[in-house]
Amino acid sequence: MNKLSKPQFIELTPPSEKTIHVKLVDQEFLSNPLHFHELCELVLILESFGKRIVGNNVATFTQGDLVLMGPNIPHIWRNDDLFLQASNQLRARAIVVYFPADFLLRLTDEHQTIQAMQQFIRKAQRGLRFYGETLDKAQVLLAKLSDKEGFPKIIEFLNLIQLLQETDEFESLASEGYRPTFSEQETQRINKVYLYVMSNFKEDVNLQVASDMLNMTPNAFCRFLNAIPKSLFHDLSMRCGLVMLANY
Repeated sequence: MNKLSKPQFIELTPPSEKTIHVKLVDQEFLSNPLHFHELCELVLILESFGKRIVGNNVATFTQGDLVLMGPNIPHIWRNDDLFLQASNQLRARAIVVYFPADFLLRLTDEHQTIQAMQQFIRKAQRGLRFYGETLDKAQVLLAKLSDKEGFPKIIEFLNLIQLLQETDEFESLASEGYRPTFSEQETQRINKVYLYVMSNFKEDVNLQVASDMLNMTPNAFCRFLNAIPKSLFHDLSMRCGLVMLANY
């Protein structure tokens, strides 16, 4: 039996603070579903591997993956299926930093700095993956940040943002011109389908059961299913499960 045998719907809203929030993740597998929120989010994977989706970009991730996302871009880190096996000894460890997009703008009225920060946040709307010496330096700063509180935490955070804002060692993830197209309700519906198929793929996936989960008729559910971009369901088992539902 795998660890997703009982689908659970997970709270999508991160801390609604108006400052910096640092979360240390240490669990059996990364459990957050596809989601989005109004905060910027910086994720450093310390341990684990699998596939990540940021906007319309799908890629593998492993230890040392460092990604910054601007507000409202859908994202998910999904561990390899090995993490779902009850007998494994694997761990998923990460440092996640949430902060509001206007946090930096509220610290100054200097026009040049405000312009630079606005441009940086605009670039982050596509998701940015950092690498090279920038990644090495960022890992050190994030380790320090996770141990700080109060004013020292703000100083370390500003050092980190300055590093990321000034570097050329990054790649944009979502395609140029990408704009999120799902409402929060649609994203929640996609997550329910995702968890249902992944939890029942080795058994029968049932159209009526899936439709009832979303309070839809089977015909309406099939129309909803066909409107979901293929890139959101990237692995073979997920696509096969969706085909089974669509052709039920």
